[in-house]
Amino acid sequence: MKDGDTVTVEISARELTRIGMTSGMRIDKVWGGVGMLEIQPDMERGEIFIKPVPGASAAMSFFVRDSAGSTYTIVATQKDVPSKTV
Repeated sequence: MKDGDTVTVEISARELTRIGMTSGMRIDKVWGGVGMLEIQPDMERGEIFIKPVPGASAAMSFFVRDSAGSTYTIVATQKDVPSKTV
């Protein structure tokens, strides 16, 4: 992925979904999802855990910035599945 890319993911509609980076990168900042997602950052590991709030839209988007300064758009669709890692 490169700066500005959009990533489409499926997230659990009822449990936590873990979102992390590969290749030693970390999530440094998250924007958006207000009123749609509970976002729990794990600053030590550079990951986030998200869960849709009751009544949230089936699809939503937010932005994440990695430790190299690249920002990505995440388009998340809720599915009735157990916890996931993205």
